[in-house]
Amino acid sequence: MRRGSITQRVTLVLVLGLVALLAILVFYILDTSAAAREESRSSALALSDAVTQSCSDKTTSIIKMASSLAQNSYVEAYFSSEGITDRVSSLRIFNSFALNAISDTPDILAVGLIDLDGSSVTLGSLLDATLLGRLKTSYPVLTEEDPFLPFFTDTIRLSGRVPYYAYILPIYDVNSPVPMTRIASLVVLCDQRRLQSLVDQPLTDPFCDVRLYNGDGHPMATRDTALVRSISKLETVTHDIGDSGWQITYYLDFSAFRWQGLSLNLILLAVLVCTAILLSMGLILRASVARPVDAIIEKIRDGKDLSQMGLHFGSELDIIVDTIQTTFADLERSAQERLQNQTKMFAIQLHLRESELSALQSQINHHFLYNTLECMRSIGMYYGSPEIVSISTAMADIFRYSIKGSPMVPLRTELDVINKYLTIINVRFDDRFTAQIDCTPETLDCIIPKMILQPLVENAIYYGLEPKKGPGSLTLRARLHNAQLILLVEDDGVGMEQEELEALRASLSSDDPPLSGSTEKSSIGLTNIANRVRLFAHDRCSVAVHSVKGVGTSVCLTLPSHKDVEIEDDILP
Repeated sequence: MRRGSITQRVTLVLVLGLVALLAILVFYILDTSAAAREESRSSALALSDAVTQSCSDKTTSIIKMASSLAQNSYVEAYFSSEGITDRVSSLRIFNSFALNAISDTPDILAVGLIDLDGSSVTLGSLLDATLLGRLKTSYPVLTEEDPFLPFFTDTIRLSGRVPYYAYILPIYDVNSPVPMTRIASLVVLCDQRRLQSLVDQPLTDPFCDVRLYNGDGHPMATRDTALVRSISKLETVTHDIGDSGWQITYYLDFSAFRWQGLSLNLILLAVLVCTAILLSMGLILRASVARPVDAIIEKIRDGKDLSQMGLHFGSELDIIVDTIQTTFADLERSAQERLQNQTKMFAIQLHLRESELSALQSQINHHFLYNTLECMRSIGMYYGSPEIVSISTAMADIFRYSIKGSPMVPLRTELDVINKYLTIINVRFDDRFTAQIDCTPETLDCIIPKMILQPLVENAIYYGLEPKKGPGSLTLRARLHNAQLILLVEDDGVGMEQEELEALRASLSSDDPPLSGSTEKSSIGLTNIANRVRLFAHDRCSVAVHSVKGVGTSVCLTLPSHKDVEIEDDILP
């Protein structure tokens, strides 16, 4: 290794130190963290399975006991018998079964039968009129004739009482000729505290929270919120509780097991190794890098000609010195070029400012134009010239339409402007041309860009019909096809040569804006329309031009048939 190779010396020491440190840390993490976390997770999942099974056993026993009571023949005999003696006898036997169910199932506190008319028979003092009224109000299906599926209620909390929940089953008349004829409902009142005891039992450290939900997603029992820790990530485990439709969710945190049991000796060893590496690197960097760099900084601070620093260290730092010298030489050269470019840009900006000022000075105030058109209309009315009145009124409306309101308008509004423009054309050419507008009713509310048709009509008149000898006709059609609005403007004018048509089509297919003077005004107008259509509908639009010399020209616009764009309705008077 040559003496001046700073990169190799520093890299070798750094790599050796990092490899040693990483090897120690990786060995420890792989050996302890993964095992501890997996062991904790397995234990936690096994405990969650045990709690889930306890909840499942509890709900299953309640469902089975309630089903046996609901299917008891004495229940049907009680509701179907007309004699008092038979009803009392059937009720006495049912009560004996219910008492056995309450004694055999600790979760069941009381049992009740509710008739369709709202009358009830209960066994157990807890299922009193207040609680029954609460159930009838919360679950009106108890007093309705429609069949329903058995279900568990939400937790019922009454002031001064322990919390309850109930399991409700429909009782059907098996002897009725009408299937699923319900005669009553069975209410099994259960103790919610026994559910709460399941989630409140002592659990291992990873359990942050346990929550039991019924079929409607309402909590039936929730672990004490004080046990919930503020951590960044929790693992959730959800189990279904038998056939009850309930779910129990466990929130587990295993982050604490990543560093448990960390060996103090291993930590000290890692610290010592890191310290040795840092000291070695510091001494090497001080001798081989820090002092030469200080010399370079002093040269830079002097601010003299940095393209000739006159430093030589016999190591890789010489490359840095050469780079600095070359860079400053390039910077000086770039500064000269930048100064020249800025001078040119200043001249260009000055020219642009002068052009903008000239454009501003040439603009016509729209209020002045309105007043001028109104003055022309008044003069026409005064001298009895309906042509002047018609032209000035139509021109004012078109000007107002073009600069006010939303940039998107319904087709019917655009057609109104076309009619006003045709009014001017008829006066100008003494009704030499005929125009036909053929639009189906469903197209009139489609939204299109403002002033998208007027340039097409103008091009058809001035570049197609006006050069033609004799009368001419212009047709504007609108149709809907496959959720697309088709707009067609065609004339029977002079048409175009094939070369001119190909050049126009090439201009329309280009995304570059047209340059004034590079083509005819009609091409510029069509190209601008094509660019506006692309902005409006992107790739869901097209502009097609067809023309035959001596026959005529047609322009077809295809747009999406939007009808839900907000517009302003007061564009035209």
